[in-house]
Amino acid sequence: MAWLHLCFVSVSWAEWIGEHKAINTESLQLVQLKQRLATKQSHPQQDDVRHHARKAPSKDPQGITPLDVWAIHDMLLLGYKAPLVQDNTEKLAVQQGADSLSKLLDKIHPVAACRDAIGKAGTFEGKAEASWSCLGLTETNFTGPITSANGKYDAANTVPNFDSMLGACAGSKWPRACSYWSAFHTMGVRADAMHKAHEFFDAILRIIAGGALYCFGCTSHWRLLNRFLLPPELQNEANLVAF
Repeated sequence: MAWLHLCFVSVSWAEWIGEHKAINTESLQLVQLKQRLATKQSHPQQDDVRHHARKAPSKDPQGITPLDVWAIHDMLLLGYKAPLVQDNTEKLAVQQGADSLSKLLDKIHPVAACRDAIGKAGTFEGKAEASWSCLGLTETNFTGPITSANGKYDAANTVPNFDSMLGACAGSKWPRACSYWSAFHTMGVRADAMHKAHEFFDAILRIIAGGALYCFGCTSHWRLLNRFLLPPELQNEANLVAF
């Protein structure tokens, strides 16, 4: 029975040691907590500054490939040309969207260098040009590019000649549409952060409703799905023209 008694003594001794360690650990945690509270009370403003500095969200979209948004240039020019619209009242409604977007780009373009360049441009055409040049692009980087000078049907199938340098849009069979959607998402991040979401959304609704995709079916569906968000002049998908 001696061995059994020894086991009980060993277990009791182990329990006492464990409880003693737990008490010491709790005491140490209480001391550390008191020290942190004392520090915070001594420097409350400094602690709040550090807290807000850590929590402040970025206004810039992360992880983007700048060249993916090359077609912001086309949104402006094709928004103004409205290739699937003939009615002058409808065309004016689309052009208002393009003009509105041009005035937002110095705030919501996802690339900081482009915001600076576009902000320095004084004209609509100048802003469109700057949205290419800030990315190191000119019309020579494209096959069938849209420009201020050429006709609205001359650039239905614009192809960027730098596909290997693209990110999300590399290998896309619809390069302009892919660039549009990349731009929608990345500009949307900035627009929301800058409290410009309503103006941005209205501008995009109008531009795509005017045929900037060069796709009759796509544009017709866009108008149908957004009928109650578009201005009255652009709500009827039956008014579009094919080319």
